[in-house]
Amino acid sequence: LKLAAASTLSFPLAAIIVHAQTDTEPSEQSPSASLPLGEEHPLWNVWTAWRNQYLDFSGRVVDGPQERASHSEGQGYGMMLAAEIGDDLAFRRMAEWTRNNLAIRSDKLLAWRWLPDRPERIPDRNNASDGDLFHAWALLRGGEIFSEPAYTDRAVLIARDIARYCLVPRPDDVTRVLLSPAINGFETRTGHVFNPSYMMPR
Repeated sequence: LKLAAASTLSFPLAAIIVHAQTDTEPSEQSPSASLPLGEEHPLWNVWTAWRNQYLDFSGRVVDGPQERASHSEGQGYGMMLAAEIGDDLAFRRMAEWTRNNLAIRSDKLLAWRWLPDRPERIPDRNNASDGDLFHAWALLRGGEIFSEPAYTDRAVLIARDIARYCLVPRPDDVTRVLLSPAINGFETRTGHVFNPSYMMPR
């Protein structure tokens, strides 16, 4: 994978790959970098309202309308919010729940959905690349904000597997790549299914 190709695809993925290749500080900081963290954050009350509504004590982000399922995307989204607000405990609980329940594949990517009321809680082990991006990006931010290198290390491993398994050549220019929605299920006899909503453009 050439870094230039990755950077045209997704800012978070490119940023994580850059982080893996250099020890220098990123040239751009999050807009929230200058805000106080924790209960002093100006959006702390908004965050706690979200947390009380959607986050189980175990660290599971609950999607009520969809069978009270949990998704890799929702876990990553919740972790990103917790990192930017500075809620270390909530972030750690979500990270641990995600690792214990969704990180069941042989690679570093996540199973996309967990169903609490099914005999087999993960009937489909396929990944969802947007969820993996959110998860890796949240871990990267968590590593920076909470000074936890283990989060950063895991983000790098996930980003490498996204690049290894979920990037496919563009049909009009094989030197560039597209992000597949998942490893399996999107390749056809005539090409590859591309869903722009799975990208996170800069």
